[in-house]
Amino acid sequence: MAVATGGRAVVNTNDFDPGLNAVFRENSSYYLLGFAPADPAHDGKFRTVEVRVNRPGLEVRTRSGYDAPRDLPSDRPKPAASPLMKALAGVIPKSDLPMQITGAAFAYVGDITADKPAVDDAAATDEAKKGDKKKAKEKKSDAAKPAASVLMAVAFRQPIRQSDERAVENVDLQISAFDSDGRSYGNFHQRADVTIRPGSTGEAEYEVFGQINLKPGRYQLRIAANLASFADSGSVYYDIDVPDFANEPLTMSGILLSSTPNPQYAPKNGLKPTVPIIPTTRRVFSAQYAGSMFARVYQGGKAKPVAATVRMTIRDEKDAVVIERKQDLPASLFSTTRATDLQLEVPMKELTAGAYLLTIETTAGANTVRRDSRFSIAK
Repeated sequence: MAVATGGRAVVNTNDFDPGLNAVFRENSSYYLLGFAPADPAHDGKFRTVEVRVNRPGLEVRTRSGYDAPRDLPSDRPKPAASPLMKALAGVIPKSDLPMQITGAAFAYVGDITADKPAVDDAAATDEAKKGDKKKAKEKKSDAAKPAASVLMAVAFRQPIRQSDERAVENVDLQISAFDSDGRSYGNFHQRADVTIRPGSTGEAEYEVFGQINLKPGRYQLRIAANLASFADSGSVYYDIDVPDFANEPLTMSGILLSSTPNPQYAPKNGLKPTVPIIPTTRRVFSAQYAGSMFARVYQGGKAKPVAATVRMTIRDEKDAVVIERKQDLPASLFSTTRATDLQLEVPMKELTAGAYLLTIETTAGANTVRRDSRFSIAK
């Protein structure tokens, strides 16, 4: 979002002073420019904007473009935007419905199975409306296989209406992907039912899983949700890099954390067939929890796979290594699919209360990849 709107992103650091100073310095003086577009058509297409200056040594920061307006026929009523689309349309996320998310990119294996289909009447094709399931299936099989999938877990908390009967929360979830120029790269829509246990009190905590298939690149994911028991919807925006798993000599998925006990979740099959575990968005755990991490290591390209070494470290708030584990991955593990699963215990019972950084570092030959995930142990 920062690049697309002419801003500055401060990431992968705990020292925000240099970035904030640069923001204040840039905003202390700026030019406000206006122009008349050469193409006046109201076609709704994206128009690229490029600003150049003739003074050497200057760097221009500006938005990358804009969407042209689209004229509707005067006799055609303007369609009402759904709650999900309203939540996705803002420059900043819609915070009316609190959510917590985690996501990780994997090479595509298959699509998750929803407990119930999400039917979007506005987007349904004539073929689907006619119930021509055979043609729709053939069309799907002819489509190119996706390169990668981003797997998402979205957590919700809500007050429980006290009842001795089972309550079911209906969740409407949408995930949309955009590049730095604001171009759309796909959508995922799912409806899920989460059962609230009878007799529960306080707050209900549950998670809904989703998947969006993408090609390698950097994306902003916009996740929107609507709960049937709420009068409004909410959204969260999430930046992610999708590696080129098929061609890079060594890559790794993101880290997924799992814990026992875990919140209720939907769909019931989790994120199968891509990952065998039930991940969680939780990042604050009790020392009594049983925790583990899951990732997948890939050796792409055409070169023969080689043996790899994995090093897991957990650092405390003082950057001291409090836990270290090593594991060897023989080349034979990569022989069939050029990928192997990595599942390691996170020994929470060995940790005192505080914040920690989990790091997984994998080395194969001259190549090394690293993934990090923060978590805390509650007092």
